[in-house]
Amino acid sequence: MAVILHDRLAGRGGMTHIFHCVDPGPMGGSAVVAEIERLVNALMRAGSPRIALDARIVGGAHLFGRGRDVGAEIAGVCEQYLLSERIPIVERRLGGHDARRIVFDCRTGDLQVTLPAVPPPDAERNTRPARDPEIF
Repeated sequence: MAVILHDRLAGRGGMTHIFHCVDPGPMGGSAVVAEIERLVNALMRAGSPRIALDARIVGGAHLFGRGRDVGAEIAGVCEQYLLSERIPIVERRLGGHDARRIVFDCRTGDLQVTLPAVPPPDAERNTRPARDPEIF
């Protein structure tokens, strides 16, 4: 689960990754909130007023498709926190069963989300001819 904050006025931002191993239950929910607060505070120390921040949240997949859907629970905690702090969520890409690759441009706020099996749109292609492997 990624929470991405962007200061649209200053062109700065940051991202925090909240792992599925964090239990979003009564005690774990505070760990999720602490991660987001750490990011908010870092941006405020850099000069971003809270009023200028907007959020994007990505992830929350149910990767293994069995047992508790911890990803959705963590996403719910993230959404609740951002709503309670009046930080607008401008983009949500939540759920599903696949991990994601995230590329975020802090200056513009542009977000690219792809599946790991699919190369990012601007990925350089290897144009060198294939050679026999060297054996030592």
